[in-house]
Amino acid sequence: DVNSICEELPALEVLDLTNNRMSHDVSGISSLRNIRILVLNNCSITWKQ
Repeated sequence: DVNSICEELPALEVLDLTNNRMSHDVSGISSLRNIRILVLNNCSITWKQ
């Protein structure tokens, strides 16, 4: 689970989730406070979501 990993890496600034199927649940987004670069290529997420 990406949220669990991010909670353990509070200084994480770059996250590349390319080719990972993502759910629409963003409940753990608060754990991504230091992310400066987020790559979501081919993750089954559209701009409308």
